[in-house]
Amino acid sequence: MPRSKSSGTSNDLASRFRVDWDKTTWKWDLEAFAFKCTDELTPLDYFIGQDRAQEAIRFGLEVDKPGYNLFVTGLTGTGKTSAIKTHLQSIVDDLDRQEKRRPISDWTYVYNFEDPDRPRVIRLPRGSGKAFRQQLATALRTLQEEIPKMLKSEGFEAQVRGHEETERKATQDLMSGLEQAGQEANFAVQLTPNGITIFPMTEGRPMTPEEYQALDSGPKQAIDEVRSRLMQDTQDTMAKIRELEKSSAQWLQELERSAGDQLVDQVFFELHALAQEIPEMRQFLSDLGEYVLGNINLFKETDGPRPAIPGMAGAPGMPGIPPGPAAGSAALGMNPFLPFELNVLVDNSAVDKLPIIIEPNPNWGNLFGRIERRAMMGTYVSDHGMLKPGAVHLANGGYLVLNARDVLMAPGAWEGLKRSIRNQEARLEDPAEQTGLFIPQGLRPEPVPLDLKVIVTGDESIYRLLTSSDNEDFWDLFKVKAEFDYRVDLNEENVMAYCAFICRTCEEENLLAFETGGAAKVLEFGARQVSDQTKLSTRFGQIKDLLIEADYWA
Repeated sequence: MPRSKSSGTSNDLASRFRVDWDKTTWKWDLEAFAFKCTDELTPLDYFIGQDRAQEAIRFGLEVDKPGYNLFVTGLTGTGKTSAIKTHLQSIVDDLDRQEKRRPISDWTYVYNFEDPDRPRVIRLPRGSGKAFRQQLATALRTLQEEIPKMLKSEGFEAQVRGHEETERKATQDLMSGLEQAGQEANFAVQLTPNGITIFPMTEGRPMTPEEYQALDSGPKQAIDEVRSRLMQDTQDTMAKIRELEKSSAQWLQELERSAGDQLVDQVFFELHALAQEIPEMRQFLSDLGEYVLGNINLFKETDGPRPAIPGMAGAPGMPGIPPGPAAGSAALGMNPFLPFELNVLVDNSAVDKLPIIIEPNPNWGNLFGRIERRAMMGTYVSDHGMLKPGAVHLANGGYLVLNARDVLMAPGAWEGLKRSIRNQEARLEDPAEQTGLFIPQGLRPEPVPLDLKVIVTGDESIYRLLTSSDNEDFWDLFKVKAEFDYRVDLNEENVMAYCAFICRTCEEENLLAFETGGAAKVLEFGARQVSDQTKLSTRFGQIKDLLIEADYWA
C-alpha cells in the first residue's frame, strides 16, 4: 500500500531534526588535557568569563566621587562576593604601592561639657586613640595623687593659715565693736550656737524677765529702743561676717585654682603634645582643664572610695580603675570623673590597609551601631562611653559589602543605609525612637563623617525592584551596576581555568585531586547546567558542591 504524502512529509521532518544518541551529551576529549591530575596545576587566582563585570567593579571602586557605589547582580553561586573581595584587595594593594590611599583614622567620642547629652566625635590618627585614652587615665590618677599633696604642702598651708588668721582677726574686731556698743548701752552681747543674743544688764548681771516686766513703761521703752538699735547693729555685723566668709571662700578657691593651674599644665603636657595637630582634641583638653580647676574639691582626700571612669577596668596600662555608673546629662552627678573617659569607637591600631568589611547580618545595630544602657534606680541610663560602632563605622575610609536581600529584610536598615550614603555621615541612633516608643535618657551623639564605598550584591529581580519602586534614590546612590554572567564560552582557555578551579577547591577543602576523567565529568556537568554544549556554567557554588560530594564517594 503506497504511503500518503503527509506521512512522507512527517518522516522527512523527523529525519531532518533527528539527533544521534552520541550527540545528546557533550564529552571532553581526554587527550586534550595537558595534565594527568589536577594537583599538577596552579590553583586558579582569577575569575572565569567575568571580564565585563570585573571592569565595572574596578570602575566603580576607582571613581572617588559621591554616588559611585556599586550594585552587583548575578545568580547565586557565580562568585560575586569572592570577585568583589579579590578586586577590593587588588585596588587596596595598588593604592599602597602608589602611596595614594586615604589615611586611616581612629574615631572617638568624648564628653561634651556644653551639652552632656550630645557627645562629641573626634577623629584621631590611626592608633592614637588608645594612646589618648591611656594618657587621660594616667592624668586622672596623677591629679588624684598630686592635688591633695599640693593642698597639704607647707607653702600652701602657710598662705591658708595667714589668710585664716586675718579673717579671724577681722571677725573678732567686728564682734568686739558690737560688744563695746552693747556695754556702753548697758547690754550684754553673747555669741551662742543659735546666733547672737542681746539682753539688758542690771547691777552687773543679765536682767531677768520678771525684773523687766516690773519696770515702768518709760524704762521699758528706753530698753526696747536700745535693743532695736543693737539688733540692727547685730544684723549689720553678721552681714559683714558673712561677706568676710564669702570673700575668704573665693580667695581660697582662687588660691587653689592658681596653685592647680601649673599642675594641670604639667599633667596635660603630653596630651597637648599629642593633640598639637588636632584642634578638636585641643579644645576638649582645654575644657577638661577648666573643669578640673573649677572642681578642685573633687580631688581632695576623702574617707570613701573615689568615683572612677566607667569601663576602664582591665584596659592596658590602666589597672585598678573599676567601672562606675553614669548617664547622659546626669553623668557628673553619678560620676564626676566621667569627662576623663575617651571612648575609642573605632580602633584601627592593628589595621595597616583600607578596611574591607563584609557584614553578614546587616540589621540596624550591626550596621549603624548601638547606644547601650544600664539599669539604674528604676530607669535606663547611658553616657558617651556606652556607644558601640556598626559596620559603617568600621568600614569608614574603606569598603562595605552587603547582601541586598539581607538589608531589605532588616527593619529600617535600607532607609538608614541610603540616608547615611546621601548625607555622608553615620549617626548613632536608637531605631525604637523612630517608631515613637519612649526611650529614657536618650543621647544624640554627633555624627561621624563617612567616606566609604558601599557594594551591594543581589540578583536581577531585586535590582529591577529597586530601580522601579525606589528609582530616584537608588540611581543617585548606586550609579554603577556590575552584572555577573552565569555562563561562559566553552573553549580551551576556560576549560583549563575550570580545572585550575578544581585544583584550588581541592586544596582549600582538603579534597582528593581529580584525574583527567574526573575533571572531564565536572566539565560535562558544567555544560549540562546551562543546557548548552558550547557553554560552561559559572555557578561555582554548585561546582564546589559537586567536588565535595565526589570526594565523599571516592
